[in-house]
Amino acid sequence: MAAPAKPRLTYSYVGFQQEQQQNPFPGTQLQADLAELTRAANDTIDALADVRRADGALPNGKVTVDSLAPNVLALLRGDGPTGPTGPSGAASTVPGPTGPTGPAGATGPTGAGATGATGPTGFTGATGPTGATGPAGGPTGATGPAGSTGPVGATGPTGPTGVTGPTGITGAGGRDAGIRYLWDTGTTAADPTTGKLRINNAALASATALYISETDNDGNGIAAFLATWDDSTTATARGVVTIRKIGAPATFIQLQVTAALTDGGAWDTFTVSHVASGGTFANNDPVSVNFSPAGNVGSTGPTGITGPTGPTGITGPTGPTGATGVTGPASAVVGINTQTGTTYTFVLADAGKVVEGNNASAQTYTVPPNSSVGFAINTILYVTQYGAGQITLAAGAGVTLGAPGARLKTGQQYSMVMLYKRAADEWVVSGDLV
Repeated sequence: MAAPAKPRLTYSYVGFQQEQQQNPFPGTQLQADLAELTRAANDTIDALADVRRADGALPNGKVTVDSLAPNVLALLRGDGPTGPTGPSGAASTVPGPTGPTGPAGATGPTGAGATGATGPTGFTGATGPTGATGPAGGPTGATGPAGSTGPVGATGPTGPTGVTGPTGITGAGGRDAGIRYLWDTGTTAADPTTGKLRINNAALASATALYISETDNDGNGIAAFLATWDDSTTATARGVVTIRKIGAPATFIQLQVTAALTDGGAWDTFTVSHVASGGTFANNDPVSVNFSPAGNVGSTGPTGITGPTGPTGITGPTGPTGATGVTGPASAVVGINTQTGTTYTFVLADAGKVVEGNNASAQTYTVPPNSSVGFAINTILYVTQYGAGQITLAAGAGVTLGAPGARLKTGQQYSMVMLYKRAADEWVVSGDLV
């Protein structure tokens, strides 16, 4: 029997699982590989049965004389060991008889010829029919580990929409929107009592006041809500109250809240104006009340662009000539008043003149109050520091001297300063000042 061949398995099921999850499992290839494993196992069993008995010994006829080594063969024949070589005898002149032919030597080892290359694997043949089930064997082996979960299949198409069920029965009607009250036909300015309201005139269109309880007909206290009805900053139109008869919506009245409410304790009074109405309310008619607040006054919009200038009017007649005014101060210097002392107070004769300070020491020039020296409004005085001494301008009693940075001293020799009388005791000073 030929030596059994090893199984050759070349297909990778792991690679298939990683790369081709969308394809079906290769059952044909798996079946072929299992057949190859079965063939290799059967060849091995057959080869063992050829050289081994059921009791584990070699079968008869499997070991021959030709297969034994020379030393093993000599031992089996009983050959003793070869003795030492004796001395050589004298040479015989008579030929001796020919000895018997010795046994044939053992067959030499087989030459070391190279094994030829394995030929290509042939195509896998068709799977043969399944053999009959053999007799029950040994106990069932342990269950192998569970295989990995296969890929999830694509979602099937959505089934058709089922038939729409029948429409349910209509629910009970809800109550009218608004707060529940009872209409009171009284018209006096008094508490309409809990859960009621009234107006101050039997004719709906003539109503100017609304009297309403702070508790509605459901027993809810709504004073805080009623207090919001006059919150709008639109003073004369703060919101609209709509009162409508339940079950008869054509009977209604709408009133505009036009002033702040008056809190009567358990009831409130609103000053109102009639907006619209219809039908006639009976005493204790159930009504619903709704309130729509007005928006607050918006911020003042931007000022519009100035319109075009109108045409110039007709020139009126020339009026009579007015009386001649007081002669103003001369526009040019009318003279020089040189002062050599260290103090000086201005006099009327200085109007329009230059008061020249010619002194090496510091000097002080005082502007007198209007009550003592009445210079005319718009009078101008000039001061020049001609000498080395600095001149300081001083205000008399009640006099104000306005100068940039409150500086009232001449800056240096030859500096010039101007004083201008703006009001009775107010002078403006400018020039080279420090």
